Amino acid sequence: MGDKHMLLLTEHTEPSFACIVDHDVEECNNLPYHNSIYEIANNRTWTTISMKDDFRMIFDPQVEKEIKSHLQSQKTLQ
Repeated sequence: MGDKHMLLLTEHTEPSFACIVDHDVEECNNLPYHNSIYEIANNRTWTTISMKDDFRMIFDPQVEKEIKSHLQSQKTLQ
């Protein structure tokens, strides 16, 4: 809910830019946003950036390999 309040603080009478980066990729564990954030963004014509659709690469392939390896090792510990 903190993201929502921080975005609301960005509103100005002067031209400004506000966006939401949607962590909709597996590497970010699909961190959910409260739906009201998207409603506010749409009503105020803020930009929503999809990590899945708008980025060519999120992590360097080597870093991604290390993240996956780390996550697998965490699963075996549980």
